[in-house]
Amino acid sequence: MTTPPPPGVDPGPVPPSWAPGYQPPTPRRKAWPWAAGGSVALLLVLAAVTGLMLGKARSTVRGSVVGSGMSTSIFDPSAFYPVAGGECRGQGGYSDIRGGATVTVYDAEGGVVGTGQLEPGAGSYGQCTFFFEVRDVPRSDFYLVEVSHRGKVPYSAAEVAEGIRMSIGS
Repeated sequence: MTTPPPPGVDPGPVPPSWAPGYQPPTPRRKAWPWAAGGSVALLLVLAAVTGLMLGKARSTVRGSVVGSGMSTSIFDPSAFYPVAGGECRGQGGYSDIRGGATVTVYDAEGGVVGTGQLEPGAGSYGQCTFFFEVRDVPRSDFYLVEVSHRGKVPYSAAEVAEGIRMSIGS
């Protein structure tokens, strides 16, 4: 048994240990280990997600479209020709092939992975060359590339790495 405190000493708000039924206070758990552990877990998750996003290799699909054709009939005015200012574009059945026409890149599963547009064409009557660049495309074993509404053309990753050369017309 413990002895009571000396006379004149205030035992405080907690009953003295010698009081009947005394229970020592339960020590409070410290919150900082849990907070620190949660912070570390959050950082690990963020690092993993960032690593996955950065780990996906990206590439740029570059190429050219050469449009060729001269109309020999007044009933079929399809041709490629230069206009004022030096820009070259398609006419008649080729009127969709011009600077600003959409270039769409699809992955192996057929999903759209990038879009770009043809740069203004350069050339002479009967032939125009248009360049394009579609950036930030996820790497794939092969791609499908479509200019305007002209249909998807398949290319291997090696062909894409070298630069695509497409042709439209005669």
